[in-house]
Amino acid sequence: MIAVVITTFNDKAEKLLQSLDSVFRQTLSADEIIIIDDGSLNPFDGIDRVVEHPNIRWISNPENVGVSRSRNIAVMSAKSDIICFLDTGDCWHQEKLEQQYRLMSIRRLDASFTGRIDVFMERYFFINVPREEKNYVKAFLARNIGFAPSVIMLRKKALIELNGFFEHVDIPEDRDLGYRLAKNGYKIGFLREPLTFLEAGVSSSRSADPEKKRKTYVDFIRIHLEDILKENVLSDSLSFYYKNIAFKYFHINDPDNSTRWIMKAIKEKFRFSVMIYLLIFQFFRIFNIKPSLLNVIESVVNNYFMRNGVDNEKLNSELNYFYRASL
Repeated sequence: MIAVVITTFNDKAEKLLQSLDSVFRQTLSADEIIIIDDGSLNPFDGIDRVVEHPNIRWISNPENVGVSRSRNIAVMSAKSDIICFLDTGDCWHQEKLEQQYRLMSIRRLDASFTGRIDVFMERYFFINVPREEKNYVKAFLARNIGFAPSVIMLRKKALIELNGFFEHVDIPEDRDLGYRLAKNGYKIGFLREPLTFLEAGVSSSRSADPEKKRKTYVDFIRIHLEDILKENVLSDSLSFYYKNIAFKYFHINDPDNSTRWIMKAIKEKFRFSVMIYLLIFQFFRIFNIKPSLLNVIESVVNNYFMRNGVDNEKLNSELNYFYRASL
């Protein structure tokens, strides 16, 4: 059995319905859909009074307890042995559950994740394609390898044994969970296909605020510093942190701060890819470029999938659906 956990907090009804629609369209249906509202002024924006579905269960926190605690509450209430998470506003390719469940079953995985399409402020995008890691512990400590909540499928047993998402300090809870899964010997796998459309950096979220996000990275490094030093990835972890703060400033049109932070990343650990980011930031700043989201996503993703034998026509229909839903 598969349970889908959707978290929401002061989100608009259309965003929640957008996510729900992608769950309803799955070729492999979820047995449970648990929607948990984390103390919103108007819980679920009222859609719990109009949406009727036999598999939906609504949970409303009396006060805001944070996204990690909310997910853990929902997981504890689930009857299913497989858990997926979906943040409000994010969407899935219609075959996401089917393909991921097949992978979990064939390879007997404890946890898995898929590729994804990140869209920032409905203007910029990033195609995140997972790669094989020789050492997942080291990889998670050094950076986020794409293990976002909306791409994850894992066994409830593993999550319970690890005491769920980390609740005590506001840190990148998805990266922390991946690290603890790897450290405790759970088997992790992935699908390269970007089967999730992730609405990243929305203006109301913690992830959109560079200063709030900066503190979460600092606390993650502080909490796991002993293992970071043991794995010799402090420079990698700091460089990743600086680079991501640079991106946060870039997304809110602050070119001076984005350049300052990307230079810190380069000084901490030089990488050619980070130099490319610096050039891109400067190019966008000088020419004030606002790329067409749909055209750029289609061209880049098509090029990738053409090399990997995936049905481009089917993918294009999904990209068009994702794009229309985000408008």
